[in-house]
Amino acid sequence: MQKLRASSVRYTKDELQDIQFACKQEVITPMYYAVEANEKAMSTVKAVMADILSVSVRELERHTSNVKVLGAFFRKTLRLQTKRILQEEQPLRYLIASSYKDANWDVPEQFQ
Repeated sequence: MQKLRASSVRYTKDELQDIQFACKQEVITPMYYAVEANEKAMSTVKAVMADILSVSVRELERHTSNVKVLGAFFRKTLRLQTKRILQEEQPLRYLIASSYKDANWDVPEQFQ
């Protein structure tokens, strides 16, 4: 969350916890599944996660004055940016989707 700390976004401790939880659910956990399925995905995962988080924090900075619930906005932005970035990283997207399918879980929309 260093990128968030370095940004101009003001947030409370509760909002930071909401943002961290959203980040864990929307980005970190799915990427972990990809690496668990294929260790060679680690370098791609690191780059993709950095891109998703950077773009999401920039979006939060741009819209912070209009945002009522910071955590919810950040979660929505994470989903949109994940979907956008993974359009270019199809092998990683397929790896994540197959990890969900192998576990008999529903595949989140941003990974389909």
